[in-house]
Formats: sequence, C-alpha cells, structure tokens
Amino acid sequence: MTQVRQIKILQKLVPLFLAMAPLVLFAKDFSFIESETEFVQISASNITFSRNCIKSIGGYSNLYGIKINYDNLTNIVIQGNYIDVGYSGYNQSTYAIYSTKSGLSLSINNNYLSTISNSVSYKRTIYLTGSSGTYSFSHNVFDGDLYSKNGAYLNNILVDGSVSGSNNFYYYNLCNSTQFANELGNQQNVGMSVVFVDHTPAVDTGLILAPGSPAIGAGFEGVDCGIFGGNNPYVLSGMPPIPSIFELTHTGIGSVATPIQVNFKAKSNR
Repeated sequence: MTQVRQIKILQKLVPLFLAMAPLVLFAKDFSFIESETEFVQISASNITFSRNCIKSIGGYSNLYGIKINYDNLTNIVIQGNYIDVGYSGYNQSTYAIYSTKSGLSLSINNNYLSTISNSVSYKRTIYLTGSSGTYSFSHNVFDGDLYSKNGAYLNNILVDGSVSGSNNFYYYNLCNSTQFANELGNQQNVGMSVVFVDHTPAVDTGLILAPGSPAIGAGFEGVDCGIFGGNNPYVLSGMPPIPSIFELTHTGIGSVATPIQVNFKAKSNR
C-alpha cells in the first residue's frame, strides 16, 4: 500500500513529459486516512489518473478526493479509480471530484465515486462549477450529489443523491429515484439491491452487476451500465495493466536428472 501525503502535479515539474506524451499515473491504494489536508491536486493539462484507490476520512473541514486547480486545463482523464470520501464531522462538505475553474476538458470514466457526510446536503460527489468547459461522464457508479455544467452523462449508475447544474445531457443512466428524466434510455426508481451483487460494503467486488441486473445491456448500443462496462472496464483492486501470476505449483526439490516442474497461471489485467 502506498501512503501518500499530498500529490501536486505542477506544470513546471513535468514539461518534458507533457512535451512528449500525456503523463500517466498508475498506482495502487492511495490511502488517505484521518486528514483534511490530504488529496490529489491536478494543476496541468494532459494528465491521466488511473487505477487508484482514495479513501479519505476527516471531521473538521471540507474534504476532497481530487481537486483541479487552474483554468483551461485540457485532456484530463480520470479513469478506473475507487474514490470514497467520508466525514464524521458536522456540516462539512465532501467532494470526490471538485473544481471551480473554467475551460476544463475532463473525461471521467469507469470510476466508483462516493461521498458521505453527516449532513445529507453536503455530500457532493461531482462539483464542477466553472462557467465553461466540457465534461464527459461514462460508466461510473456515483453515490452522492452531482453538480456540473456542460456535462454529458452516459451509461452511469446513481446509487443515491441529487442531480443539478446547467446544460447537461443524460443518456442511458440508472438512478434510485427520479434524478434523471424518464427518457433517452434513462431508468428511474431502480432498486440498487437488484443492480449489484452488494453495493453496501466498501469493497469493489460488491459493484459487480448481479445476475439479472437491470443494468445489464441497458447502456447505449446494448453495453452494460456501471464501472465494468464499455471499452475500459474497471479492474478489481486497481491491478496494473501488466500480466500477473495468480497461481504457481512446482514438484519440489529437483536435480539435473529430475528437473523441477513448474506450472503457473497468469492473467493480463488488460
């Protein structure tokens, strides 16, 4: 597990990477515990933040998962992450993805994004208030309020929370109440207990679609809604996109005359 105190991605620190190709961050288990000051900050364009786990807990001030710091940042991809931001304090806001900056270009795909607060009105899973910018949200599972401008929402599942903002478009999403209009492929009043294997535990395996789930094949062109659908499905536990050995057997001590026989199984992790 990687313990991260604070990540600041600053333009002046990555000019070489940005000139060559997008900077791609792969890590496993970014764990922020009992702190109001620890969160991921993005301050440059051409950033991919992928396959990370952020679990933040605090009690005395606003708490963030990811915060975007500057206007006009483009080509930012947040994909395949598990972000859970919670609060034990009173009347403090929690944000999974937060920015008040304008002119952003964000692609937010195949993530589990959750916020918890003692005050229901302060759990803001998506909070993007900039006056301009373009946002795409596809194949996410949201738990908490969504606020954005100029956003396109496709093939997502909203476990609970409100939906607001301006100039947003919603297609083929599922929600537990009437947050999305009953049109354009959206489904209302869906019981989440029949959508997932078990979405209540704080583990990603619970977000696998249950047999017969209304999210199966419910997305655009018949894809599954939720984090395991689409071209870049969520990978359990954030395993890096390289082969990993998950089983190995051998015959024990060998010799020149009788070599050791080794068998192993590996998976690609896409």
